[in-house]
Amino acid sequence: MAVTRELAALRARETVRLLLGALNESRMVARFVDAYAAAHDRRGLTAHAAAHRELLLNIRRESLLALCARLIAGLPRRIAGRARKPMKPADVVAADAFRAEFFVQMAAALKWSEVELEDFWSDLDVYAQIAARQAVPMRSGKSSRGAVGPFVDRCALLLDPSMFEQARRAAGKFLVELDALAEKTLKQAFAVRRKKGGLF
Repeated sequence: MAVTRELAALRARETVRLLLGALNESRMVARFVDAYAAAHDRRGLTAHAAAHRELLLNIRRESLLALCARLIAGLPRRIAGRARKPMKPADVVAADAFRAEFFVQMAAALKWSEVELEDFWSDLDVYAQIAARQAVPMRSGKSSRGAVGPFVDRCALLLDPSMFEQARRAAGKFLVELDALAEKTLKQAFAVRRKKGGLF
């Protein structure tokens, strides 16, 4: 089934709903931070409620950046059914419609101002540029992707700068979870689901 501009916008809304729902329901970020603090005896990360809450908010934002970067990278395959071949003009229109609707809906769901959305886009561009420079083929059977990238470094600085390499390793493992969530979300959002009255 061809993905039209209208259908792409529907898929984008479904992606936002699934993604934010999964983040909230699973408490992924809180579980990651709390597990790190417990595993490495870093009680200071969770001892003070206000500081803990701010840390969770900052790492959640970095997680959203990583998730969005992965979603956008995986979009051509979902739209066009292929990853490496040039997209047809209609596929490009559909992908643009998805991206536009996705960010509008995400900003609305998170109650972001226009300035906050612009800041997020700016950081997402940084993610994309760094990821492009660091892109290396994955070795079969190894999760080495999680060891590099802007999320790993930025998350480690937020989480535990005094134990940076230790925090990087933990962030790398968490990135693998985020990547899996992004892939699962796109797959679910682009699955054809029929209810009475049509799609969705």
